[in-house]
Amino acid sequence: MRGTLSIIGLILAVIGGLLDFVSGFLILQTPMMGMMGMTSPALAWAYTLFALGILLIITGVLGFSSLGMGKMSIFGVLMAIYGIIMLVIGWLMLNGAAPMMAGSLASGVAMLVIGAAMLTNGVAMTTQARNRRSMMM
Repeated sequence: MRGTLSIIGLILAVIGGLLDFVSGFLILQTPMMGMMGMTSPALAWAYTLFALGILLIITGVLGFSSLGMGKMSIFGVLMAIYGIIMLVIGWLMLNGAAPMMAGSLASGVAMLVIGAAMLTNGVAMTTQARNRRSMMM
């Protein structure tokens, strides 16, 4: 039986990955034309969000699979790291350091909420794995 934290981790990873994809797509769709077309920082942000989205979904699926069940502390640490990254990206979006796009406020707030949930879930997964390991010894 899958643990509740693994199920929550999978759900958060999929939602976070989709949020990253949508945010990256919105950055690409927002007109930011310079002399040579799309500006380099905007492209970098979009591709970074796409890469993070792919990593989140892969990590969530692997963490939920039988491979992840034995390595819950590793996936918990990864989830916490991704949560911190999402919090930073959300903060940057809200403070205008990220390229402006349609829905920056909503995307920034969503990044903060999902990032905080991922951080909390990752810490809980790591703690639970350590508690299980210490009980076995």
